[in-house]
Amino acid sequence: MGNLELGKFIVIEGGDGCGKTSVINGLKEHYKNAIFVREPGGTEFGEKVRNLIMDNPTITKETEMYLFSASRSELVDKVIKPGIINGNLIICDRFVYSSYAYQGSGANIGIANVEAVNQFALRGVVPDMVIYLKVEKSFRTNIENRLDDRSEEEKHRIFEAYNYLAEKYSEIFNVVEVQNKNQQQVLDEVISKIDQKLGITKKENKINER
Repeated sequence: MGNLELGKFIVIEGGDGCGKTSVINGLKEHYKNAIFVREPGGTEFGEKVRNLIMDNPTITKETEMYLFSASRSELVDKVIKPGIINGNLIICDRFVYSSYAYQGSGANIGIANVEAVNQFALRGVVPDMVIYLKVEKSFRTNIENRLDDRSEEEKHRIFEAYNYLAEKYSEIFNVVEVQNKNQQQVLDEVISKIDQKLGITKKENKINER
């Protein structure tokens, strides 16, 4: 892939079992010069926050929301903003939209309340594109992560929240329907959408993959 004159910030979003991990792994193989980060995490502090949340299943949803916001603030300040300034392609595994869907709607905190908490953490940063991997039902049945251990009602609220966000932020949200497609088909569609945003043609893509 050629050098990008302007930095781009791409976010991959989706509910439980949408195949996001497989897509991220595929993107790492395709965009070898990109900076890949995840939420919560992406910085030394952020990874500690991630472990703190994982290891403390009894913390309140409100506390969880604030911890996510703190991790996000560090990520924006130390990785995302500098990366954009330096002309890098940054691909983030989840961003603030996950907090809107999971804490705001899923945990019934309220999307407006989560927006208020994250207003300063974002520092005006808005992704150039959000890829929303849309799937109504989880592909996974054996959930191990406590963050994924949710009731069907909560999963439904999260799904509806993502649909709401896709409409509210339609100028940056790009929906990729996941069901009835294999992993390669989903990955190819995601790459096509990202390449279009980056201004990379299919011909240039073939040259860069040699």
